[in-house]
Amino acid sequence: MAISAEKTNNIVLKLDVSGQEPVSHSVAKGTSARVVASGHVNIELLDGMTGTAPRNVAVKRSGNDLVVKVAPAGSEGTEGTELVLQDYYVSEHRLFGLDEFGHYVEYVPADSGQTLVGQLNEGMTSIQELGTQELS
Repeated sequence: MAISAEKTNNIVLKLDVSGQEPVSHSVAKGTSARVVASGHVNIELLDGMTGTAPRNVAVKRSGNDLVVKVAPAGSEGTEGTELVLQDYYVSEHRLFGLDEFGHYVEYVPADSGQTLVGQLNEGMTSIQELGTQELS
């Protein structure tokens, strides 16, 4: 599942579609991108500078799309990277990343006031963080 990449100032989005070759998209930090996520897709986020997933992301449901915003680490109020995953809610998906210990973990609600990505209703937003349970 790991993406081998040189250190870059990009967010890497890896789409692993069941039965197909994985596809990676590199998005410059501070910009936005739209990616089609149709079919059963495992979606991995990776910070090109750290080699691990962003610790926290903000998500919002917009129709069948999932908007993922990655803020730069330690830069409150700075414009982050926006990834629009088209058709995310049309079928089953999993949003995950590589933690600092080298384990793949799913994004989960940051606290009890937040909602799971798969349970967001139209227009709802939620803060997600890397979970602690390693994926199998």
